[in-house]
Amino acid sequence: MFRVLIVDDEQEIINGLKLKVEWDSIGLQIVGEAGNGVAALEFLENHAVDIVLTDMNMPVMNGSAFLDYCKEQYPGIKVIVLTGYDDFEYARAAVRGNARDYLLKPIMSEELTEVLQRVKLELDNEREKYKKTTATEWKLSMFLMEMCENFVLRIAKGETNFNIQNRAELFHMNNWEHQSVSFLTLGLRQSINDETGIDRVPQLYQFPFELICREIIELTTESSILFKDNNYPNLLHIISLDNEMNKVALTDKLREIVSSKLRFELVIGSSLPVCGYSEWNEGYMGALLSWNMEVSHVQNSEIKLEEGQLNLQGSDIQALKRMHLRGEMSSFKDIIEIQLQEAYRQSKSSFVKSIFQLFLVIEGIAHETNASLSSAQQIWLRPEFALSLDTIEKANVFLMEIANHIHQHVVNAEVTDEQSVIKKAQSFIDDNYMYEITLPMLAEKYNYNPSYFSELFKSKVGKTYVQYITEVRMKHACKLLEESNLGLWDIAELTGFSNPSYFSSKFKKVFGISPTDYRQRLPRKNDSTSPKK
Repeated sequence: MFRVLIVDDEQEIINGLKLKVEWDSIGLQIVGEAGNGVAALEFLENHAVDIVLTDMNMPVMNGSAFLDYCKEQYPGIKVIVLTGYDDFEYARAAVRGNARDYLLKPIMSEELTEVLQRVKLELDNEREKYKKTTATEWKLSMFLMEMCENFVLRIAKGETNFNIQNRAELFHMNNWEHQSVSFLTLGLRQSINDETGIDRVPQLYQFPFELICREIIELTTESSILFKDNNYPNLLHIISLDNEMNKVALTDKLREIVSSKLRFELVIGSSLPVCGYSEWNEGYMGALLSWNMEVSHVQNSEIKLEEGQLNLQGSDIQALKRMHLRGEMSSFKDIIEIQLQEAYRQSKSSFVKSIFQLFLVIEGIAHETNASLSSAQQIWLRPEFALSLDTIEKANVFLMEIANHIHQHVVNAEVTDEQSVIKKAQSFIDDNYMYEITLPMLAEKYNYNPSYFSELFKSKVGKTYVQYITEVRMKHACKLLEESNLGLWDIAELTGFSNPSYFSSKFKKVFGISPTDYRQRLPRKNDSTSPKK
């Protein structure tokens, strides 16, 4: 129902107008009345109104002044002018004031109903257009937010072999590379319901937990980004431009709201400040390590995280992952032992920290290969166990048992089966089409020779790698052309093309029509959004 305000200095006229139209039947509702322009403006300040029926010749503030004010302050309101004076000046004032129509008294019922129906149709169309625009903007904002979080995650996990600067500019993060940042890792600690004595499982509350965190971040700070890592589905992560006061305020607020709304204890792991994209992986690992030690209760007077760098650097982590992927378990064991020896020589706290960090690396490999770990293999589920690994040999045996378990899982499950690999490659392309992905990069990721991988991809998918990734990108390009008003430069950026010229050329080659013409033809609807064979 659209809301109507009637403005006239004669109450009899107002009463008559109320009786001339079956307001409910045409979707309108009279929400107020006023005797002059001043009273009408006071009403508009406190009430939502869609249509105003106003006389022109009124005391205090006449219709002309009222129209001018409405045009300036309430441009969305539809005004219909009613007057008993067939005067050109009033008509001109109505036009100047953007009135939707001009009716002379006495007003005929049919004529007024027809005008109101026409104005209501305009409002219906505007509301529908607004809904579509709002829905499109929301979808686009969600798409951009997901891309931004994925951008942060890739760098945090040590991936820097893509065009970071262009992506940072797209997400308005140009200055983050040269500023100090901190990472936080958040998770809920298992609790018991006081009334029932039943364990409350944090995993069941993950969705409201995420919504609460997003809302608090939005209200508390403009310099923090929340992101998720599928390797740790029950954890949330935050990267913030380093500001100790803001970080304390944010963590205090998170703990307070999570405790009061979800009745869980919030466990927070915090990293030391890092600066530069190359250091983000260290900060992210530091927050994960801190969280694991917090949830394991090993941060006490005897064992504390010391200031300084992590024992294991990004290059070491990548080397361990490559060795495990290739099945080089002897070399894998050697690096593990070297890291433990170095940490053991430093201090007891450094040794425990090293065990946790190495475990996190191995656990990450488990997630990537879909290998499940038993509760006995989850170090933070047994707080006392971390301290019992008090020798290099004990720690090495524990860590290598898990690493070998994962390797055997890979062998038994035949993860290297060619069809499985190609499906993983397709899934990776589908999730990361907006970034630069080359065939040699994919071949290396799955430990294949590029030439062989190219032939394998074509035989399993039925099309070449280039054809497949082009189709994926074009599908999303069509969606952005249909659902947004973004320019070609932005669409090219968001769909993984190096520049708009190349994007336009490729689009025309695939569909036989330019992106601009495609968008212009949308009202008539295209026969198909599938690329030509």
